[in-house]
Amino acid sequence: MNDFLEEVWTIALRHWRKKTKLWDLIYLPLMGLGVFGVGYGIESITSASFYAGRYSSFFSFGVLVYIFFSGALWQGSNIITDSNHFIRLLLVAPISKYAVLFGETLALLVGITRSYLLLGVFFLIMSSKLSLVRMLFIIIYSLYLILTGVAAGLFLSTFSASKEVSSSIANWSSYILLFLSGVIFPVSALPEIAQRVLRLNPFVYIIDLFRFLMLGIGEFPLAVDVEVAVVFGLIIIPLGVYQFDRRLRR
Repeated sequence: MNDFLEEVWTIALRHWRKKTKLWDLIYLPLMGLGVFGVGYGIESITSASFYAGRYSSFFSFGVLVYIFFSGALWQGSNIITDSNHFIRLLLVAPISKYAVLFGETLALLVGITRSYLLLGVFFLIMSSKLSLVRMLFIIIYSLYLILTGVAAGLFLSTFSASKEVSSSIANWSSYILLFLSGVIFPVSALPEIAQRVLRLNPFVYIIDLFRFLMLGIGEFPLAVDVEVAVVFGLIIIPLGVYQFDRRLRR
């Protein structure tokens, strides 16, 4: 167990040692605040009668999940494309594939926390329903989101041998997440046939669970959201590690 934790820490430390530009710490919070501004702007010209809460909150927290998961998806994709010669390093000093997954997750979580510290303060001001217990669940669930995102990136990218195709896969996955997962609009606002199709997408429930934690409001029953999120993680995490291991053995 100690060896595993040491390997996870080594992977994460490898990222933290990279120099961070001041602009990287500024533009992400500004982009996040811009998302909230867009949400308020859309709310002023559209009716949100199909949703129990304010559309600005619905839109903003949906996009926040999208930023978390798509960033994790790219992180997993970059491991496979070996843009930083990471796989070569693993071949020289082989370590647990799960340690790689958790190390990348830890590094990304700390990076997001650092970049979105100002947004965290904004969340506390914006949502009166946030308590210490709820904040703890949000942190745990955010870690889980990033973990599954990295695993999904590993899994999807192993089906391509080139960096270009791998990047295209990550791009299209991000588009599906943005437009077909209830990020921008509630699923209940769509026609019945479209609702049935989108309800087959597990990300609809994963995003809805995050909104429930932040706002106390969800489109679907909480038990359904939790069940789908857990089952998706139990499937995609082992699959991502398995595909990653197969890629290394080629």
